[in-house]
Amino acid sequence: MNNKHLVAMGLGVVIFVVVCVVTFSSIIFETKAPTLMSSVPTHWNLEDEIFVEFSDESGIRDYRVQMIFDGEILNDVKEVILNKPKSIKIPLPQAFTSLKNGTQIQYKIAVTDWSSAHFFSGNTAEIELNLIVDTVPPVIKNIAQSFQVNRGGSAVVAVQIKDMALDKVSINNGTDDFKLFKYLNDDIYVGIVAWPLKNKFFTAQVVAQDKAGNTTKHNISITRNINIPYYQSNITIKEDFLSGKLNELLAQIDKKHRQEFDSDIERFVFFNETIRNEDESRILKASNTDSNISYIDENFRAFVPLKGSKLVGRFGDYRTYFLNKEKISEATHLGIDVASVKNAPIIASNKGVVLLRGYLGLYGNTLLLHHGFGVSSIYSHMQESNLNVGDEVSVGQQLGNTGQTGWAFGDHLHFGILVQGHFVRLSEWLDQKWIDNNVINVLQKAREFSQYTPTP
Repeated sequence: MNNKHLVAMGLGVVIFVVVCVVTFSSIIFETKAPTLMSSVPTHWNLEDEIFVEFSDESGIRDYRVQMIFDGEILNDVKEVILNKPKSIKIPLPQAFTSLKNGTQIQYKIAVTDWSSAHFFSGNTAEIELNLIVDTVPPVIKNIAQSFQVNRGGSAVVAVQIKDMALDKVSINNGTDDFKLFKYLNDDIYVGIVAWPLKNKFFTAQVVAQDKAGNTTKHNISITRNINIPYYQSNITIKEDFLSGKLNELLAQIDKKHRQEFDSDIERFVFFNETIRNEDESRILKASNTDSNISYIDENFRAFVPLKGSKLVGRFGDYRTYFLNKEKISEATHLGIDVASVKNAPIIASNKGVVLLRGYLGLYGNTLLLHHGFGVSSIYSHMQESNLNVGDEVSVGQQLGNTGQTGWAFGDHLHFGILVQGHFVRLSEWLDQKWIDNNVINVLQKAREFSQYTPTP
């Protein structure tokens, strides 16, 4: 072996050693302090354990936690950790003496890693937490509520919720959670809750949680009416629909083509069930807005989806589809169908803002408006609409015209109401008496409650 080869080998060894040393040193002598991974709380109920989590690539070596009140150390915890964990959850120690509600306590936390930086003393992260002792749960008081809720229908609730640091509020129907909205001031909340057809039972319960984790559950007394008639329809699918209109609908939404299905029945089931579910998922997602803006007030009016129209399809109608007397599919109609003249103008009954405008495979040209308190109205099979997402709509404004886009037999309007993503019974929202007794009555009582100031 000549000298050149020996020199090259020697240089290679030196480079390898240097790389190893640099890599080893970068790990052993790294200068990055442990990282706080968990969110920092602001309140504590003194019952639930609170943890702070740190991580570090070289491993956690030790930590120290001091609990301080009014300059006095109430607790001092130290621990050395020999197994070098990459992360650690540190429990905050409690005081050995009782602390009053509203007391502010301080935690000083120091966490050191196994790095050899700083003359082998490691890197130390130091944080201070200031927590307010909060052992009192939220207080919930009834203001007003609907007397009755019908299966498939809606109910309105107004409550007062008081707490020094309120965090989350909602109302539950026994299965689903619904948002409550602030109304008039910071401690009055209004909510509209649905009893969807899919749910077999209904209970109304307001849940409030503060920043310390204290939780209050408050039942709302609402009479349940389960004896609401919903109808069933048997619909015969004709061969010419399968070979004609259905192909057009599938082609328009750019889904699977006819040859990809083994039979006409498979194509129909795909459209009636899969496409329907996709459309409704898109509608539900759009209607579940977090907006706190509400156009619903004491002047709110019953909806008139299409003036001078005739009802041709009912809400909640359970439809079974047959081909050659054989059951092939099923669906529940989640709106009403109304018809008037061809391309009839669709006029807004209430103020709102456009959440969705577009073509859906089964629903055709569709417009979705948000009115407030989680209530939305939907208009489908439209011929056209000049509105766009984000547009505000005023009472009396034309939304568009009826048509027969999507799966529609003849010119008509499919109209629906959703409460926070749940389709609800239409007859209520079309009835001014129901609106007066539920929506307006509850809002009036909430306003009167907000204006009442008890004498000391």
